[in-house]
Amino acid sequence: MRNCKFTESGDPIILGVLKEHTVADTLKQLAECEAAGATACNLHLSYLVDENREPESLKKIFETANVPIMAVHYNHNPKGIERKDTSDQRVAEMTRAVTLGAAGIDMQGYTFCDDPRATLAKFGDPEKYPFVTANPKEVVLDPEVIEKQKEAIARVHSLGGEVLMSCHTGVFLTTEQIVSMAKLMEERNPDFIKIVTPVDNKDDIMTALQSVRALKANLHTKFSYHCSGRLGRVTRYVGPYFGSSQVFAMNYYGPYADREQLLISKFRDFYDEVSAPETKAEWLEILEARKAAAKEAEGK
Repeated sequence: MRNCKFTESGDPIILGVLKEHTVADTLKQLAECEAAGATACNLHLSYLVDENREPESLKKIFETANVPIMAVHYNHNPKGIERKDTSDQRVAEMTRAVTLGAAGIDMQGYTFCDDPRATLAKFGDPEKYPFVTANPKEVVLDPEVIEKQKEAIARVHSLGGEVLMSCHTGVFLTTEQIVSMAKLMEERNPDFIKIVTPVDNKDDIMTALQSVRALKANLHTKFSYHCSGRLGRVTRYVGPYFGSSQVFAMNYYGPYADREQLLISKFRDFYDEVSAPETKAEWLEILEARKAAAKEAEGK
């Protein structure tokens, strides 16, 4: 579904994660994700076996979707073995997906760089970029790489697509560190920023939720920040309530599912509950809107 943008898909956006081998299985899960309440989906291209990554196959997926689809290529494959596609190859494949109907792409923060941590050591000023002292993964400070990333983002924008820039840090970050990283990523002009840090204790969960509020106050770009690990599931549930704009969730826990990700139906139930109107007037307004929508549907 190309005419609908991620930035127009509600807040938070609930992205159903698609990691299937074939077009048929992808379409089945796409329909089930939509039925469960997903307002968008992200399609992991590298999980599709090669013949299902041909233009006509991808086009069928995008044309069938009733929600916007984000093309993702993290160099994983169905057997759990890393693919060896270069950054240029991965960006080209995702950009091609946009020409076929994908609404956008997920560009990793270290795209076009083989050794991102080396750029932190070479170009990182801790006073300007507090996050460098934590030595995170997947973020780059090399000016030439950053310029190339900006050009790739501009190319996707010229095709009518949107770009999420993602970073899985591999280390926990303080609020000051995560805000400084996000503001650096924001300079590359993505439409969304996604940051994932690990967490293994309750104190860090509280810091992470404080960081969500700080990101909301300091960024002009929509963002998603949550934590990995068993305890990180708390941030996936609660983060959107404080300003995180995206939730990555599963319709079911298949063989390639990330079981730290929430089930779409469970997140939908939770968020609807905590976001429920508190006054009778608010409920009446919602009921009237629903009646009007139903009446309009009957007249079509």
